[in-house]
Amino acid sequence: MIIMRTRLEKLNERKLRRKIRQRKRLAILLVTLILFIGLRIVDQSFIELLQIEDEKLFEYSYFNGIYKIQLMGNIYNIKKSDIDMYYKKYKTIVLNYVNRIRDLIVGFKKNEPGLSPVF
Repeated sequence: MIIMRTRLEKLNERKLRRKIRQRKRLAILLVTLILFIGLRIVDQSFIELLQIEDEKLFEYSYFNGIYKIQLMGNIYNIKKSDIDMYYKKYKTIVLNYVNRIRDLIVGFKKNEPGLSPVF
């Protein structure tokens, strides 16, 4: 049974989806921001507690295609090309798993037509 919807209902659905997407992005941004602020606070506490002026718990910088990350006194230099390579590699792996899961769900829906949709 196909249900015809009005343009207004479709517009409201699009607006609702857009709001949900924006809220998800905002939540991820806030969680990331809280993580970095927390690391800065821990860094300050670490310096004050151990009375160390030179070492930092966490520091991040980018210059000439190289990320310099200082974490708990250890310095890591990572090339941007390495990050891009691993990003592409793991992106394809994750997308393959997502496609498999989607195919399994679609196959399950075809085999069990009486069930309500999961997503």
